[in-house]
Amino acid sequence: MINIKSKSTGCAKLVTSSGESVVVHRPDFPEAPEGKVYLYHQQRDEVLQYVFELVYALLQEIPAAESKKIIKTLDKKIDLALKQFMQKLGLSRSTAKALPTTASAEKNDHSTETDTHERTDDNGFEGIPPLSDNYD
Repeated sequence: MINIKSKSTGCAKLVTSSGESVVVHRPDFPEAPEGKVYLYHQQRDEVLQYVFELVYALLQEIPAAESKKIIKTLDKKIDLALKQFMQKLGLSRSTAKALPTTASAEKNDHSTETDTHERTDDNGFEGIPPLSDNYD
């Protein structure tokens, strides 16, 4: 199972209403804002931010032997996905652990969507004012 405080890589099966996927957490992932966690999502082939409490409830353990095989198979893909993720955040691996957990880190929340559907209010209509109930 995934232990985000562990110094080792862990993986689990994420089971949601939209399906199942393997997620991986590595100790070299940047520190996420409080209450959040970064996981590599196999089907999306990218590192995503999740609300820890929500995603943890959806994780199912993968047997140790299978887990080691999965991690070994995905290692290079995770490296590439992490590199792209760090570029989105404007970080290098050396500064990853120093990722601020304040508003400046949360400013980047819109760059990743999660299976737990934590999304910003961005509805794709930037610059268009919301409809009002005033029919004057």
